[in-house]
Amino acid sequence: MHHIIGVFGPPRVGKTSLILRSCGLNPFDLPYEPTIEDSHCTRIAVDGDLCTVHFVDTGGSECCNDHLRDQWTRNCRGIVFVYDISDASTFCLVREQLYAVHAFLLNLYKQFPTTPTRLIAIVGNKADKRPREVLETEGRQLADEHGAIFWETSAVDAKGFDGACINLLR
Repeated sequence: MHHIIGVFGPPRVGKTSLILRSCGLNPFDLPYEPTIEDSHCTRIAVDGDLCTVHFVDTGGSECCNDHLRDQWTRNCRGIVFVYDISDASTFCLVREQLYAVHAFLLNLYKQFPTTPTRLIAIVGNKADKRPREVLETEGRQLADEHGAIFWETSAVDAKGFDGACINLLR
């Protein structure tokens, strides 16, 4: 099976680092370069089946461009929103994006009732950093409000990110 997962969130929250970790690379061995848009492909085992996963790394540009966000949302099987737990402003931006994506999806499902449901995950990244500005309970509450999967992780190991992706693909 082949799946596309869109990874959304403000710039510098670690979207690319999480994706690279999931693809078996160490992002900390590479120089930092801001992402405009990129894609990465890997294979992930989901309940014993090997799935090809194509990650769309949005680079944060969807924060400013509704058209890009809507296009990526339309093409994805799952959507992951990433924020930095040590920066509350990124959580606020993810909350805004999540409401916009939900409105877009509701409209899409009304227009095209046979459209497959998009699954959503919210990931709090940089769990290894202190001080913390966003509580885990805040992230869980936002996920619960939207029927989303919630994980906290760090790009140091990306274990939570892989778990969120596996749950999206089930």
